[in-house]
Amino acid sequence: MADPHRELSESELRALRQALGAFVTGVTIVTTRAEDGSWRGITVNSFTSVSLRPPRVLVCVDNRAASFPVFTAASGYVINILGAEDQELATRFASKRPDKFDGIEVEQSPLGHPILRAATTWIECRRAETIDIGDHAVLIGAVTDYAERGGQPLAFHQGRFVSFAPAPQLADSGGEGQTIRAGWIVETPQGSVALTHLPDGRLAIPTAPVHARQLSERSLCREGGALVGAPMTIEFLYSAYNSETSGQLTMVYRSTTDRARLDSDRASLYPLSETTLSRIASTVERSVLRRYAREREGPTFGIYSGTELSGNVVQLSG
Repeated sequence: MADPHRELSESELRALRQALGAFVTGVTIVTTRAEDGSWRGITVNSFTSVSLRPPRVLVCVDNRAASFPVFTAASGYVINILGAEDQELATRFASKRPDKFDGIEVEQSPLGHPILRAATTWIECRRAETIDIGDHAVLIGAVTDYAERGGQPLAFHQGRFVSFAPAPQLADSGGEGQTIRAGWIVETPQGSVALTHLPDGRLAIPTAPVHARQLSERSLCREGGALVGAPMTIEFLYSAYNSETSGQLTMVYRSTTDRARLDSDRASLYPLSETTLSRIASTVERSVLRRYAREREGPTFGIYSGTELSGNVVQLSG
């Protein structure tokens, strides 16, 4: 692909689509009112903020869409940002069915466009500029009104929908009295990780019960540092999953320490080798560490959300 002007082969286009799909996007439904008064809506995941002063956003509309002429001619439109429960809506509005709005709760925007009640946020725009580029039109809108209702996001990655609860929402879901099992993957500059010893000689990720109200970075560093015997820095939430049997929530954090040794009789440093992984008592923790060992060799880490048996991994931006 040295020459950006040459035509790509079908195999190259498929590979490029796969590469572009590595970027996690949100999911929106853009709605408008046609000249005949009918409502139109299409699912769009190419949406971004352009400017705050003045407030401008953009969406890209595929020129193969049946409503393409309507949107490129419309004086305005509403961007409905979808939540985790709205996969059916996204699929419906991505189709060519004529009854997309049937049975859906809709309200009217200040400019007369349809707003989906299911949307976590809606943003209304007047058309500011339309730019035709390749097989899409870029619609730049001047924001005139908006409202945020809250909720967990719906995302799109590698051709499929993914959803995950941000750490604070996971932690607060059971109230301040909820006890959560916190875990730490603590890595040294030499690439070793801190693991705790079990009575039978096997190993485990360092974990401790904490209350939801203690899930601040300072509290987690203090709890984890005391457990492994070394000061640590928490980088990000790496894995969050509920037990299929007890419902207990486990939140494992990717952490680092600059210590080459641990001041603890409960934990030691180990290389993340297959020999070490074979000594991990829990199959779930072994799976978490095996993914960690694989991802730390690549460009980005992923965040897992789900249960002990199934869930989604969303890649962090590189």
